Amino acid sequence: MTHPEAARYFFSMEKTVELVLLAANLAGETGIFVPDPGDPVRIMDLAHRLIREAGSTREIPIELTGLRPGDKLSEEFISEKEFVTQTSDTKLRRVSSPEPLHSEFDAAIAALRKSVEDRDVPGALETLCRLVPEYIPSPTALESCSKQESRPR
Repeated sequence: MTHPEAARYFFSMEKTVELVLLAANLAGETGIFVPDPGDPVRIMDLAHRLIREAGSTREIPIELTGLRPGDKLSEEFISEKEFVTQTSDTKLRRVSSPEPLHSEFDAAIAALRKSVEDRDVPGALETLCRLVPEYIPSPTALESCSKQESRPR
């Protein structure tokens, strides 16, 4: 287990299919839809419950490995810059984001394309961070940047 306070949302396969079909059938409604997830489940609580329900008579140790790069303690369905509106079905909500200026977006995509063509990892990451302010490059990506910057050109 990664962390004792890590919490996640869980949906059964049946519930997931139901939500996808509901979203597809929203009359005239388009957009990005997220379900009402209910309450998150602490992974530690789930592990204890699964051990108990398995009927084990011996103590089963739970090993904590720590969070991996990019892991979070809790899931976020919506960023701070997005807003949510209710749909005609109470099980689904529509997520909307502010529209970027097309000229700025096109310029950023062109810069990203150039960085990729030039194999310029620092430039690509800088552009991605500008496009998606919530994006945090992984330690591996940052390490790749420092290696690339230290090479002679």
